[in-house]
Amino acid sequence: MDNRWHADQENNMRPDVKANPCPWCGSSSTVVDSQLYKGEHINTWSAQASCHECGATAPDEFITSFPDHPLFEKYKNIDWEVEREVVNFAVQIWNARI
Repeated sequence: MDNRWHADQENNMRPDVKANPCPWCGSSSTVVDSQLYKGEHINTWSAQASCHECGATAPDEFITSFPDHPLFEKYKNIDWEVEREVVNFAVQIWNARI
């Protein structure tokens, strides 16, 4: 199951974290695509932010799994079963521009 989150959506699929403008084209039209992975005992979400205008993408959330990454502590504490939490984390990665 895939979902698209955007700050201007009329439904409840708006990230809680405000995305910075795209560093490549300057657009403020950032979207986050989330995907559900169904496991044998647990379902987890993955999400990645991108620019709706030029298509530039942020790194996926696994870049933050390295201990020297500034978002490492947040990465360790994400509840990967909660889509909204993972989507908000994807926006934080977009904003970090590391």
